[in-house]
Amino acid sequence: MEPFDFSETVTFAPAFLITVINHCLKPLRLLIASSFIVSVASGGPGSPQHSLFMAKALLPLSLLIFICFKSEELVKIVNAQKTWCVAKPSSDQAALLANIDYACSQVDCQILQKGCPCFNPDNLINHASIAMNLYYQANGRNWWNCDFRKSGLIVTTNPSYGNCIYE
Repeated sequence: MEPFDFSETVTFAPAFLITVINHCLKPLRLLIASSFIVSVASGGPGSPQHSLFMAKALLPLSLLIFICFKSEELVKIVNAQKTWCVAKPSSDQAALLANIDYACSQVDCQILQKGCPCFNPDNLINHASIAMNLYYQANGRNWWNCDFRKSGLIVTTNPSYGNCIYE
């Protein structure tokens, strides 16, 4: 039986690392993948190259772990795309009213007042969308800031209209 040639594994390790970054949503998966890379690419524990490889891999693996913990921010940076939160058209009136009440208790919803740019059209879904977006933007544009008990929807198309500008 011939010994396994690790040179190909080391050559393809960067591509594997990119795949891990792209699919890493849970740090546990990253740790398992990192351990596998280190073990296979270095010739396994006990080989002379293992300690050297571990020392060289420590910084990139630490960076990879950090990236996994910050995956939400990484996605925003990579996409570099503005997002907005609006009310789902299927939301019932009670949910929309609750969303307006909650969001406007946390952020300034003055732009929804009569005579302000976002008052018209004067309907519940419009007012809820604006209030929900104000809350979403003020709290970091995280997906959970647009959940509103499953009645929020994150969109990538700017919902601004007329003089009503969604921030």
